[in-house]
Amino acid sequence: MGKWGNMKRLLSGALVGSLLGLAGIGSAVALAAPAGAKALGCGSGPVADTDAVVSSINKTIAKENKKVQKAIDKANLAPGDSKTHDTTLSTGVIVRTTLSRSADGNTYSFEGDFAQPSSAPTFVEVTSGDRTKTVSGSIKTIDEHVSTSYDLLRTFIPLKLSGSFSADVNVVKDPSQAGQGVRNTISVNFTNIMVKNNDPHGPRTGTYTHVGEPGVGGDLDYHASIPTPCTSNPNAGAAEVTTHHRHFVSGTTVTARRDTLITGGTLGAGEKVVELGCGTTTVNNADLDPSRYHLRKHEDASGATVSGAIKTKNPSDPPCSAAFGLPVPQLGNNSTDYDFSTAVTFPGEW
Repeated sequence: MGKWGNMKRLLSGALVGSLLGLAGIGSAVALAAPAGAKALGCGSGPVADTDAVVSSINKTIAKENKKVQKAIDKANLAPGDSKTHDTTLSTGVIVRTTLSRSADGNTYSFEGDFAQPSSAPTFVEVTSGDRTKTVSGSIKTIDEHVSTSYDLLRTFIPLKLSGSFSADVNVVKDPSQAGQGVRNTISVNFTNIMVKNNDPHGPRTGTYTHVGEPGVGGDLDYHASIPTPCTSNPNAGAAEVTTHHRHFVSGTTVTARRDTLITGGTLGAGEKVVELGCGTTTVNNADLDPSRYHLRKHEDASGATVSGAIKTKNPSDPPCSAAFGLPVPQLGNNSTDYDFSTAVTFPGEW
């Protein structure tokens, strides 16, 4: 696979920054703290944990990529070969890694199995996937699938995460493109994900697609259904949360916008919570400058604003860049509300 096969290095632009998809930035940038979920009567969990869900899964993908690359380098498999390696943890748990290479040499398949200590151990598949590399002229592509069950992993090692996910990863290196000439796309289906034990809002189930082009920009399309149990209304039903985020890089400045829509839960039929966050930062700085802007409003079924607020240090000039080509939602009416059915894109995207 060579150095270019190091998926952790190539995916870094898509994995850092989690929800914001801030390719090439060393840490995540946080827009204004979401408050609109309070309208659900269940606290801020439905929106606040969006970042945590994306970040946790992306980190798992990066970790698995690192282990798989290490196994590929160590095994040095010839086309058509396979190899199994067992490792015993300090607790006695046995971890079995199986790696296979296709006859044409382009695809690696991998599987991670765990077993409790025993003279005749019974192995359980916890993670699996495959990776294919193709080259066409100067363009190099890696396609990978990764599936992981946190629920099964928790039966062998202590873990806060629960649930499972399946992800498709596509990495394209094209030197003719802008930025670093790398595009990372992660498409994830997740089921019953909780990022910590005893999460009062319950397990998230949904999907997200995360695109990152280091030095250019990135975007995220996220949707989750969340039980949001509330002591005041335990039968309220699931809340539906959709987040569209995009950012672009210009020189040393990163400009980001995040739109969120919440329906269901303790909201009435046709009601919704709309949130907008805009801000700028520098490529080497994870903190937003004073021009950050956050709007949150609760609308009734007719679209009229029931309640809302704007938090900013520069209300006369919201940093919601016109480069995104999107109107800025207004607190008092819904005429410029963001249309969540539109595709999520960022300026300069391939």
